[in-house]
Amino acid sequence: AAIEACYALRRDGVRLPGQAMMAGLQKAEVPVCFDVVTVRPGVVVSAATTGEDVRAMFAALHQKANSFGGKIVLCVSQAPDKLLSAFDKEFGAEEGYAVQEVIFVGQNAPQPEGVALTACTTPKRAAKSILSLTDPNMTTLVVGDAKFAYAIKEAVTDALIGLS
Repeated sequence: AAIEACYALRRDGVRLPGQAMMAGLQKAEVPVCFDVVTVRPGVVVSAATTGEDVRAMFAALHQKANSFGGKIVLCVSQAPDKLLSAFDKEFGAEEGYAVQEVIFVGQNAPQPEGVALTACTTPKRAAKSILSLTDPNMTTLVVGDAKFAYAIKEAVTDALIGLS
């Protein structure tokens, strides 16, 4: 849709150099965008960064809750407090949906209250932790900026290819 919008502008006489179009598309972020990497156990990757995007993402996931297991593992590169709060607002009253663990990627892992923490220094190590979760009712939700989300998705995909 974004590419077509650029071409529509060009057809209307707006001058957009090809390089500028590509640079703009690479920087563009689409809210409520998430990729399903695996289904059972589930690995969902999202580039939601604002509070509004996170709430919208959880609402979208809530609509598809029957497709995923309710034992949630959050994989993040920043303090998970806001994510945990947003998750509780969306899923809190539903039985069977709860955050079990936080996988933190980076240095100085913050200890979330009431949730187990696994600290990893690299996306590759986080991918190993994610893929070690074999419970079919487990869903790992990776949330962070586009660079972090892409790095984890690539690490999980590479690890899956290495397993086959």
